[in-house]
Amino acid sequence: MKKKIIENWFENKLKRKLKKKDYTINIFDSKIIDSFQGVELIIFLEKKLNIKLDNSFIQNKKKQTIKELLKLEK
Repeated sequence: MKKKIIENWFENKLKRKLKKKDYTINIFDSKIIDSFQGVELIIFLEKKLNIKLDNSFIQNKKKQTIKELLKLEK
């Protein structure tokens, strides 16, 4: 359930369906979202879905992917 909500959040920001490659690329470097939307994403995850991002997501560029975010919802 949360997986689809997270995917919908990104699709709404992108105004298109997610592509397979979108799941594995860095969401900031690829311009899927910008830093302001990153703040919105963190607030959304914490308030709406009760998902807390740890420092490894924020500090590790390899973890800044949709695929890694979907792992957090479990």
